[in-house]
Amino acid sequence: MPDAPTTLARAWEAVPFLRMLAVTVDDLRPDGARVRLPHRHLTSNRNGTLHGGVSAALANAAGTLAARAGQDDPMQPGHSVDLVVSYLAPSTRPTILAEARVLRRGRELTHVDVDVLDDSGTLVLKAVVVHRVASAPDDPPMAAPSPPPIEFSPLRAGVSGSPFTAHLGVSVQVAGPGRSAVLLPLRDDLLDETGALHEGAVASLVDSAGGVASWAVDGFNRRGRAWTVGMHLHFHGPDRREALVAYAATVGRHRGLHFSTLMIVGQASGRVVASGTITFQIVRPDQPAAA
Repeated sequence: MPDAPTTLARAWEAVPFLRMLAVTVDDLRPDGARVRLPHRHLTSNRNGTLHGGVSAALANAAGTLAARAGQDDPMQPGHSVDLVVSYLAPSTRPTILAEARVLRRGRELTHVDVDVLDDSGTLVLKAVVVHRVASAPDDPPMAAPSPPPIEFSPLRAGVSGSPFTAHLGVSVQVAGPGRSAVLLPLRDDLLDETGALHEGAVASLVDSAGGVASWAVDGFNRRGRAWTVGMHLHFHGPDRREALVAYAATVGRHRGLHFSTLMIVGQASGRVVASGTITFQIVRPDQPAAA
């Protein structure tokens, strides 16, 4: 009979969103985990580098796996509370690894440090995940302020597209300069083990919406370069059983750095399920990068 870590690892790899990404478990201990992702066309930006949403999703997944491995009941899913990400380097390498280490395990909250590296040893991303054991009833959700009515249109390659966001099936509508709304559908291959949209899919949605809002300040330039610098995402709870809309507003910029706030709302219910901030760098062809 498989032991508890093996059972958890097999169940974790079978989660629809992680199975879609082909993520596998290399190592699992009560205080840490190492997971592996093959980088291919599906997980890339339009320039072939690893998509920021994929690397954030991998970091969050590794962190939650490490947190669960040391719980009294590892099969109790729980949910992330906070995901803090710093993007350090792009990668086109074929294999990406996430190494998670538990920093502190409390009665309900576990803090996990995560390094995402490629197979050359380059540190791609640094993250901290705060995971909560689902041990208390949820508070009633807060309703979002009514957003302006937005007509969603299909995402078009060359405007805000990448192989990964296109595969997610998102729809994008820029509502105005520095603002965006991005719709993530409720689809079988984007779910977690409970039937809700996976936290990694939500992180990918946030990364996309922040980028669209930043480009929308001055308009998209195909010859420009851009990347996510940092993300801080708050998950308000585990109930995400509907399509989600991320509303992003760029509230400031300085020398190519764009600072955006985001609210993620259930499309049908209007419930706020997550919120956060994104820092996004844009270098236009005639501009130097910020120091």
